[in-house]
Amino acid sequence: MLACITLVFLVFRLFLSEALTFSNVKVVPVDGVPVLGDDCIYKGKRFSSSVEIPDSCERWACYAETAVVVVTECGDLPRGCFFSSRRRHLPFCCNTTCDMKSYTCLTPDNRLMGNGEVFSSRHPCVKYHCKNGVLVTQTCPTYVDPKCSASHVDECAPYPACCGVAKVCAG
Repeated sequence: MLACITLVFLVFRLFLSEALTFSNVKVVPVDGVPVLGDDCIYKGKRFSSSVEIPDSCERWACYAETAVVVVTECGDLPRGCFFSSRRRHLPFCCNTTCDMKSYTCLTPDNRLMGNGEVFSSRHPCVKYHCKNGVLVTQTCPTYVDPKCSASHVDECAPYPACCGVAKVCAG
């Protein structure tokens, strides 16, 4: 009996060490929906307050006073991952499981990255590179001299443009 329990525990530990499961929910506001009184009309359905959509892992919330429906649904499925609890209600139906051999890095803002994947961000202004489970973060240069700073910084662009193109020093 003890050997059976130990075997089940070891198999469970092996499964946990080989996969990463996380909640993968996105919220999408839909502006300008038709409204009748306190009801919203969205995709041919009339409802008030909040409604769970059967067999689709979605929840719609009606805000008639602003003509907005907020759709809560599963986020995009990363490559190499699968939804692991589709028969459950939100948010659990969006639980996503990924093979750790394929997806081994997680950025500080919870972005899941596959081995070899590179991502350039603008907020924060960094470049991430996932290398065999190690997240390499490349940042903008810093300047020891307080009179110096970056010039021609494009805050709307991803790394490296958000770092600026040159160093400028006053006086």
